[in-house]
This record gives sequence, C-alpha cells and structure tokens, in this order.
Amino acid sequence: MVMRGSLSVLPSLLMAAQPTLVAAAAHAPASQKDCAATSKALYRQAEALAKRSKEIIPREFDRVSANLDDYCDGGDFERACISIDWMNTCLKNFTKNYNLGFCSRNKGLNS
Repeated sequence: MVMRGSLSVLPSLLMAAQPTLVAAAAHAPASQKDCAATSKALYRQAEALAKRSKEIIPREFDRVSANLDDYCDGGDFERACISIDWMNTCLKNFTKNYNLGFCSRNKGLNS
C-alpha cells in the first residue's frame, strides 16, 4: 500500500491479499519503521508462498532480505528500495522455474 509518496506496507493487509499480489515499492521507504515493516511483510509472504508451493525460500532471497534489514537499520532507503523491488520480482515469480533467474542475484544487486 503506497500512501502519499511514502511506502507504508501493513503486514496484515499484505498477508490477506491474494498470493500473487505483492505490495508495490514505487518509492523508497520514508522511515526505518516503514522499511522494517516492509521487510517483515515481504519475508512473511515468501514463507507463505514456500509453504503453499512446498518449495524452499531461495538462498538469494534470504541474503537480500538480510541486506534489506541492514539497509533499513542504517537508514539507506535508496538501497532498501532496490532490495524491495528485487524481492517483489522474486515473489511474483516464486513458482516459476528457478533457472529463469527471477530469484537469483546478479551483478547489479550488490550486498
């Protein structure tokens, strides 16, 4: 849920959404609280998808999630936004063949 230029994801709304719907990250989070809530909501969604699809959460998703937590804690919201976008893409394509690369890191996403 995006509200007036800042990212404000409510985990309860995100979890209540359909499995294929993911919160859009059009703007960088405006606060550490928003950033942390987004990170938590995205990871919970990955857990739910993994459970439903009987797949594991990709190792790369865990790494990007950990990096996102660090960016949120450090107030680096520009890098956090990049991680959020990557996680959203991974979640949208979670059940597709892993070899397609939607949940793999590339040189453009540094730790």
